[in-house]
Amino acid sequence: MVSIRSLLVALLFSQLSFAAAQQTLPVMVDSVWQLGSDKIRHQVKALQTETNPPVKSAVAPAGVFRCVWTKPLVLPITGFKSGDTLEITCSINENHSFKSVGILNDGNQQLAGVINTPETTLRVVITDEKSLKLKLQTRPARKKQFATVSVLRITPVPSDSFYFVQDTIFSLTQTIVRDTLIVSVLDDTLTLAPLWNIESRPAAFKKCQIPVSAEPNARLSHVSYWIGIGQDCLARYSTLEKTMPPAKNGSGVSPPICALTAGQFIALPTTQRHEVEWEFTTEREKRDSDKSRKPGSTVFAECRQLQSCTLGFSRSGKAMLGTSTVPVSKEQLGVTVHFKNRNTVVGYPVRIILAGCFIRETPGAITRSVIQVKSYKEKTGR
Repeated sequence: MVSIRSLLVALLFSQLSFAAAQQTLPVMVDSVWQLGSDKIRHQVKALQTETNPPVKSAVAPAGVFRCVWTKPLVLPITGFKSGDTLEITCSINENHSFKSVGILNDGNQQLAGVINTPETTLRVVITDEKSLKLKLQTRPARKKQFATVSVLRITPVPSDSFYFVQDTIFSLTQTIVRDTLIVSVLDDTLTLAPLWNIESRPAAFKKCQIPVSAEPNARLSHVSYWIGIGQDCLARYSTLEKTMPPAKNGSGVSPPICALTAGQFIALPTTQRHEVEWEFTTEREKRDSDKSRKPGSTVFAECRQLQSCTLGFSRSGKAMLGTSTVPVSKEQLGVTVHFKNRNTVVGYPVRIILAGCFIRETPGAITRSVIQVKSYKEKTGR
């Protein structure tokens, strides 16, 4: 896989708009990553050397000069310095030719030369020469001979070095993977005796604690419940429970109530006994009812008269299953479900199941996208 660093370096090089013949390849000298909360900044610095074109100028001698074959023509060359390159171009009029053309230093040593040519261009790189001269020797001829001479001075210009900087800012986006976790809150059975039974009580209750978070990253979304009253209703639920496979996201939870909590459509047994009353109360409601109940009344009767319920469960005694959104202001919520049998001769078995649905959020992959790119030159300080 190609790394981000390699892509940025390739992009940096592609944006250098200088001619290849006038520059050297950039050399990366620095690469800095800065990580923020939701952004990443990457700065790449490359050293770039730009070769400047040389300066060309004409120097003496220049013009047309009369040549005599019996005596060489010697012309001094002036206007140069060490490091320059001289291009000396010489030509003679038609039907004539040079016997020799040479460039001599102050010690009469020939630095460059050619023989037997009607025209020529000689190049000399100046090192430590203080003076130069051009020596032209022509062949014998009856007609007058004229030489045309031009000298071009080429002075190199030092190259420029600078830093080419590319500043790239990426945005960071992290996906959140959400899944559900079903947790059993209460799964218990009890028996309600007939109202006229003097040995057993016709009323009963079950307490449970609903956790607001099952895991550090799993918060409670809602609670589902099912209440079965009577042997026939419990038997039908047990048969359904055995035929359903256990849910993957609800280990240890009764499969039918797990499906209901997960939002799936499922038909649960709902045989209703109107002579059996039931309701949910919270710890707050119990305290409020204890303070306001009248002499001779029961806590159950006072709680049933309250007009609101923190959990929002049905209080009519007719709904046998449902879901409720639960506030998340505490670490756990104490809930009590109360039952009372008003049938004078028949007792009933009761099964109460509560399950909580928790939304678990897990950080997923982080994606990066370019939101800003700046390119600029920076001095090297030299």
